[in-house]
Amino acid sequence: MSAPCPVFGFTVEIELGDASSNVDSIARQVERDVLERRGLEWTREQTTRVVRYVVRGESSQATDDDRQALAARLGTLRERGAVHAFRVGPIVDFSSAA
Repeated sequence: MSAPCPVFGFTVEIELGDASSNVDSIARQVERDVLERRGLEWTREQTTRVVRYVVRGESSQATDDDRQALAARLGTLRERGAVHAFRVGPIVDFSSAA
């Protein structure tokens, strides 16, 4: 029996700004501008003032370039006040976290 294939991805935590109560609008912008173009998908794990997502590639492999692109887009949203703060975690193998 062989080991399971790795599922590389990363987490993103977004702290919403006062002016951005609409997390769905922010999510749609990020999906359109970054995730869809890079073949990524994300799932929301919880919704509070801090929203946490798990990001994976459609082919199960997200890369450091993907992390950097997402961080850049979130940085733009922070400059506009839509996002108060964010944290993009390191690449991890989600297959071993099961």
